[in-house]
Amino acid sequence: SLVEIIWVPVIVGVVLWFSSEGPFGDQFNRFGAVACGVLVVLVPWMIRNEVVTGHRLFPPNNTGMELLIGQEPGARGILDVLRDYVSIYERAGIDALDPVDKDDRVFAGMVRIMRESPGRTARLAGRKVWLLWNSVMLNAPSTTRNAHFVSGVLVSVLGVLGLYVNRRSAMAVVVASMVLVWTLYGAIFYVTP
Repeated sequence: SLVEIIWVPVIVGVVLWFSSEGPFGDQFNRFGAVACGVLVVLVPWMIRNEVVTGHRLFPPNNTGMELLIGQEPGARGILDVLRDYVSIYERAGIDALDPVDKDDRVFAGMVRIMRESPGRTARLAGRKVWLLWNSVMLNAPSTTRNAHFVSGVLVSVLGVLGLYVNRRSAMAVVVASMVLVWTLYGAIFYVTP
């Protein structure tokens, strides 16, 4: 979704801000360049959202639906193509006529579900992180599943080793930050198998 694409340069900008050496003005210039790049991407979408919906919306404007997929009562942590999420979404926001208000109500309902059952939310988050980062292929022949798992473990071990060896590098900090953001995003919303 667009939010993942947007947060990458933001994280890079913040990491460059804190990890760069030199005068404060140089750090500020680097961060400003990244921030302006993000604004060049976001502002046209925000203008479009205000023209179409009458609301100033920060992209994406479907956070309620994305949270519903990952947190609704029947959620398993993955996008299930057989579930009728649109009907669930319509029922959750039934008393709102405006699409933006409907999404806000669905979002509030999913946050309420998360607050009422923090244990379930934590289990789902753990499952989603596991599904995001493991290399097991669901519903695949055992030979394919095993080969995928072994190659995924090898790539993960080499990646962690590479981050450790280069831990003082600004690029390692950027990569680790993006991995963390991607993991948190997957834990809160949903993962695609």
